[in-house]
Parts: sequence; structure tokens; C-alpha cells
Amino acid sequence: MFKTIDEVYDFLFNRRVSLKKDKASFRKLMDELDNPYLKLNCIHIAGTNGKGSTTNYLRSILQAAGYKVGSFTSPHLVKYNDRIRINNEWIDDETLINYVNRYHDLWLNHDLSMFEINMFLSIYYFIENEVDFAIYEVGIGGRLDTTNVISAKLSLITNIGFDHQELLGDTLEEIAFEKVGIVKAGGNLLTSETKVECLEVFLSEVTARNAKMKQVKASAVELIDNEVHFKYDDESYHLNTSALYQVENATLAIAAASWLKSQGLINFETDTMKAAVYQANWPGRFEIISKNPLIILDGAHNIPGMTRLVKEMSHLPEPRYVVFSALKDKDYSEMLDLLTSKSKNVIVTEFDYPRALSAKELASGHQVTIIDDYLMAYNYALEKLNSGKNPGGCIIITGSLYFISEIRSKLVKE
Repeated sequence: MFKTIDEVYDFLFNRRVSLKKDKASFRKLMDELDNPYLKLNCIHIAGTNGKGSTTNYLRSILQAAGYKVGSFTSPHLVKYNDRIRINNEWIDDETLINYVNRYHDLWLNHDLSMFEINMFLSIYYFIENEVDFAIYEVGIGGRLDTTNVISAKLSLITNIGFDHQELLGDTLEEIAFEKVGIVKAGGNLLTSETKVECLEVFLSEVTARNAKMKQVKASAVELIDNEVHFKYDDESYHLNTSALYQVENATLAIAAASWLKSQGLINFETDTMKAAVYQANWPGRFEIISKNPLIILDGAHNIPGMTRLVKEMSHLPEPRYVVFSALKDKDYSEMLDLLTSKSKNVIVTEFDYPRALSAKELASGHQVTIIDDYLMAYNYALEKLNSGKNPGGCIIITGSLYFISEIRSKLVKE
């Protein structure tokens, strides 16, 4: 019997396995349990980047409209529990301990991984709390992902980019094929992807499944007083962020809510939706944790994400100090190329995680500052910023979401 949350965390983290683990065990278990997820009204979200933000925008809209919303995301950013939420409230420690004690033997008998256990937990937690909607963010890919056991009438794909090629393929078309695998027969797909080669794959697969597809796109996007303004479907919206890349994610969530309304599944006023997207904020995605000095956290953990961040950096004040760390299975050298093109003050650091690289290995071949301890790296950037002759400038902390989670837990307390 587990008595403390730390014991539970130890058990869960010890269930981490290779990303190539066969998913058949989880599907078999669901079949044995009569597929409990069928009791949920699910919405499924895939994509290379923006899944968490899109989930959060849609959750905010549905919650503001008066619905009870479960959401499943990964990895955690603040605390392990934040992967499983109802109305943006994390599953609490006591409930998590109780679930682990209740199902522990079953999970071991079916050799479930940590991610599969989290998926299992979310299904039963959402059912027992009678959520109106359950929003599921894909872990990796889509077609073979653990989350793809669910039956969702509405699927969303944010975008397609190069990430996890060892699992998803070496071309955009191959990756698009894996992502669109979440669309079920007779289902509906909404996407903010714009690349023709990806859209062609989507359309082919959607047609084969007798499903429907719609591309969504905002217009009149501009930055006014550090807030993003845009139009979609003849309505004006604005976001409480200066990150222009969030327009695609917010628009996709708006389109999803509008689709649900068109099907008679929900009802809300447009002003309610506008207020909801403005109020929705997702930690670790261009998150401003300090305005004076300006300090920004952004989990740009792959080339598409880093490309977008670097574009946003053009709007940030100089000097720009960047603190960066990444995992060994990412294109970290190319990410550093992008960062050093926008800042002469890049500090490479490291953190304790099985797939993390040392600062020295990460920095190889680049003119950057190497500081192993990430808090020392941050303090170095802060000292340099404060010692400047001219006031202003900023610190951008970026890279692996696991790194962002770890450093955020320390800095937010400060």
C-alpha cells in the first residue's frame, strides 16, 4: 500500500520505458474492461507543437460556457498531477494515491508504462467525476499513440513539423500520416496546418474514413500593446500574450467550440468565448514570470518550436540573454544555430533527466557560454542583465519542457 505521494511518484517514474514499447498491452486491457472510455465525450488533439495550448484554450471556452471539462496533457510542467485535470484543477494527491492503490496490481499484470497508467487514471477519473467533455492531447504521433484508444467525433491537428523522426518518419508526409491516424471513421478533423503536402495526406486519409475535414485560419493578426489581436469567422479576438504563434492554437480551439455548437452539443455566447480565450494562459509557453526584469519561459523543444520562438524574439528588447538546455534525442545543434542568430548571449546548461545531455555536449561547435548548474546559469544571465549600462533587455529560458518544468519550479517560488 502506498501512503505518501512521493511513494506514488517513485512508482510511476520507475514505470518509464522506451518510446518504442508495444501498445498492445494497453489496448488489450481496455478490451478486458469493456472499453470504459466509450462513456466519455472525447476530443482528440495531435500536432508537433501547440497541443497543450490548444487544449487549454478549448478547455477555457467550454468551462466558461458552463461545462465540466477533463483534460489530459503531458509532460507535467508544475507538478506531476497537472497532467490530469478537471476544469483546470489538478488531480489531488489523495485521489492519486487512492487510484494507485486500487489498480496497482492490475497495471503490473499488464506491464503498463507510466504514460499508459496516466491514460488509465484519466479515463476512470473523468468517468467517476462525470465530465461533460474529455480533451486528450496525444503523447507522440497519433496513430500508434496510447491515447488513440479513445473514440473521438472531433479531432484537431495543430501543425506538422520534424520531431521524433525515429518513430514517425523522415518526411513531413510520413509524419502527417501518423498524426492524422487519430481521425476515426465518420469523424471530423479541424486543422490549422497550412503546408500543402501535409493537407493532401490529411484529405486522403480523411476521405478514406468517410470523415470530414476543415482547415482553419485567422486573419488580420497584429501585436498591439503587447497583446495579440486577430480575426476569425468575422469576429475579433485578442489574447493576453505577445506570442503571435498562439493565434493558430486559439483559432483552432475557437473553431472546435464553434463546431460543437453547430452540432447542438454545447451552447454559449460569442462574448463568453472571447473572454475565455483572453483569460486562458498556459505555463511555459512564452510565459512571462517577471516584467522587471523581463524573464520569459518557453518550452521550444524542437526545430519548429524554436523557429517560432526566435521569430518572437525579434519583438523583445535587447540585450537578450538566453538560457538553454535540451534532450539528446532532439536537434539541439540546429536549435542553438537559431538561438545564436538572434542573441550573442546564449548560455548552455544542463539538468538531471535520463535523456538530457551535458552542457558541454550540447554546446559543442557553438560560441556560447557553458555553465553546468542551471540556477547558476540563470543567475549569471541576471547579473549580466543588471550590470548593463542601459536599462531593459530580457532573459529567455528555453529548450526541453522537462527543463522548463524543473527551472520554473525554482524561479516561480522566488
